[in-house]
Amino acid sequence: MTATETKSLKTAAPTSQQLNRLGFVPKYSNLVTSYASSLYSTAKGYVPASLKPKVNSVEQFAAKHGSPVATKLADGSQEFLLVADSQIDGAIKSSYNFYSNSTKELQSLAQNQHISEHFAATRDTVVKRFQDALSFFQNKGVAGSARTSRTPPTPRLPASLSTSRKCLESARKSISKFTIK
Repeated sequence: MTATETKSLKTAAPTSQQLNRLGFVPKYSNLVTSYASSLYSTAKGYVPASLKPKVNSVEQFAAKHGSPVATKLADGSQEFLLVADSQIDGAIKSSYNFYSNSTKELQSLAQNQHISEHFAATRDTVVKRFQDALSFFQNKGVAGSARTSRTPPTPRLPASLSTSRKCLESARKSISKFTIK
């Protein structure tokens, strides 16, 4: 490809002002193209004189048949770059929104950390009771466990349940004062 063709391909790329996130791509692709063109020109200078007519005919053939393909690729790359930039911009904006919303939720969860501590305490209590029951079964065996299960248990209310019942009874008394008889 000749230097004039590479210059025409450079102008086909979208400008950095049109691109929100990928503005660096046209700049660096132009740098790479100019570096490759310079490298090709330098390498062409080292071709022996006997091969120069053949190199020129290959260049003309490539320019004639490769120019339409290069133009289509440049146009397609411009559209692809614009679409990719808009997709990346949308993904960054949605991830930022997700982050800001999640941050608010995490802050509210951190403020309510005592809930997780309560669940941990409850889990520990349940695990301890299960381990106690398992060790009881292992110590007494099947027959001893069956004998123990036939004796009626003594009724016990958990402290939280008895407190809840007391609160419920006092609420009923308070409501009954306001009801019309």
